[in-house]
Amino acid sequence: MRHLNLPLIILLNILTALAFLEGMLRVVEPVPLTGYQYQPCIFAYDDQLGYRFKAGAIGRTVRFHEINNVVKINDIGFHDLDRKAVLETTDAYPRPIRILAFGDSFTAGVEVPVEDGWTQKLERELMARRMPHAATRSIEVINLGLGGTGTDIHLKLMKEWVHKLKPDLVVLAFFFNDVGDNWRKTIHYSCYKDFVLGFQFDHQVAGLKETIDQKYPSTFLTQIYRSLYTVQALNFYLHFAPNINVEWAKPVVAKDIPIGIDKLFAQMHEVVKKVGAEFVVIPVPPRQETPPLPESFNVARQPAADARVALLDVRPEIQNLLSEYDLRPSDMYWQHDGHFNRQGHDIFARATANKLWPRIRILLNAENSAH
Repeated sequence: MRHLNLPLIILLNILTALAFLEGMLRVVEPVPLTGYQYQPCIFAYDDQLGYRFKAGAIGRTVRFHEINNVVKINDIGFHDLDRKAVLETTDAYPRPIRILAFGDSFTAGVEVPVEDGWTQKLERELMARRMPHAATRSIEVINLGLGGTGTDIHLKLMKEWVHKLKPDLVVLAFFFNDVGDNWRKTIHYSCYKDFVLGFQFDHQVAGLKETIDQKYPSTFLTQIYRSLYTVQALNFYLHFAPNINVEWAKPVVAKDIPIGIDKLFAQMHEVVKKVGAEFVVIPVPPRQETPPLPESFNVARQPAADARVALLDVRPEIQNLLSEYDLRPSDMYWQHDGHFNRQGHDIFARATANKLWPRIRILLNAENSAH
């Protein structure tokens, strides 16, 4: 009888040890030993942009143990409030002061809910300041950011949306690596099984699919991997499930003749000027790392001067806000991801509001004088 129970006792001991290990890993959450990254396939193929967010798409983005956000793409294909009604009321009175925000993943902000992104926080901050000036005129900030894109794609988005939405002010949130994104040929995204495929040429897709089929044939193991920390720790050494569900075609091919940032800024200025709006560039500060990353403001300074566009430095305002709230610069970013966390979006929005408020006040006062 004792011998018959021995296998059961061993099994119970193993299960108890695994349960204890699972519990300990969930308490400690060591990265990268545990945790994974998941990119929802919320993209649609696009001939001009390479890809865009799919209107109405919903998916969950995961970055290790700190980001777990349900991403909801709006009715015109951006991570923002629904905006189709805005397209139908561009000539309504009293007309809101309209700000369009273009940029990369820092502007798209899929790591946080729409209401926690800097564009919506900026709108609320400006609305709170407007009351003594124009109680009847609202202010809206429309998010037209698209993650993973460079300044050349932001120009194409401006050409598509500025004349439709008739803004008063257009903001480009410039990040230093947008320059590098501008030098490569167009990137496309498509979906296969539970993966996002990144490629530049259609003939690369078959090879990416074959790689996925060979490396990760079992979707069951992948699901187990995403559920159990002990399996994630085991996968750290054995690699039987993907740590991130994005497969890239390599090498990345550069453009034959890339357009300089100064020329892109100048073209953006012309697009915005045609609708009588103002164009400003606001550099996004990177997380402080070792070795240090380039400062976005320094990268944009000379191109902006050459293009004669306004460049607003929000770093002093950010530093003042950090001091006011007794925060460090690193508190603005996720620990294992270089993007803004909720606090970072809030700080950047407040700093941006401080820089934009003189321009908004002029618009409000001009409206009051006209009526």
